[in-house]
Amino acid sequence: MLPVLGGLAWAEGNVQAATAQFEQSLASARKSNSRDAIAECLALLGMLAVEQGDPQQARTLLEESLEVASESGYLLLIARGLEGFAMLATHEGEPLRAARLFGAAEQLRHATGTIVPAAERAAYDAAIAALHVQSDPFAFRSAWADGGAMSREQAVAYALNSTSAQFTPIDLQRGLCRPHREGSGKREYP
Repeated sequence: MLPVLGGLAWAEGNVQAATAQFEQSLASARKSNSRDAIAECLALLGMLAVEQGDPQQARTLLEESLEVASESGYLLLIARGLEGFAMLATHEGEPLRAARLFGAAEQLRHATGTIVPAAERAAYDAAIAALHVQSDPFAFRSAWADGGAMSREQAVAYALNSTSAQFTPIDLQRGLCRPHREGSGKREYP
C-alpha cells in the first residue's frame, strides 16, 4: 500500500512525501525479502533523486534496482530501472545515451503490454522534452531505435556501465554490444 501512497504523492508533486513513503516501502520490502518490491522502491527512489538533483544517490539506487530486477527477470521492473537511468542521463546532459535507454525501456514495456504509470508520467515527459532540446532530431530517433534493438541483457549492461559507455549502430546490428569505457581504445566483443 505504501508504494501506492508514494505514487499518489509524487503525482501531486509532493516529492518529500513520496520519498518518505517509498523509503518506508523499501524498509518493509527488505524486511520481508520481497525482491520485486525492493527493485521497484529503489527505482522510484532513484527517479526521485534525479528530480531532486542528486545524481550520485540516483545512480546508487538505480544500480541496485536494476541488478535486483535483472536477477528476477521481471521485465516491467527492468524497464522502470532503464527509464530511471535514462532520466539520469538526461539530467547529466547525455541525450543520446538517454534516448537509447528510453528506447530499450519502451521495447520492454511494449513486450509486457504496460505503459508508464501516471505517477511517473510527468518526470518521464519532462525528460523526453529535455532530450528534444538537447539533441538533433535525427540523432535522437536513431539512438532511440538503437536502444529498442538492444536485448534485455545488452540494455542492462549499457545502463550499468559508466556514462561514457558507447555503442555504435553497427555494433548493435552485429550484436556486438558490450560497452567499453571511453579512452580505453578498444571494444569488448563477445
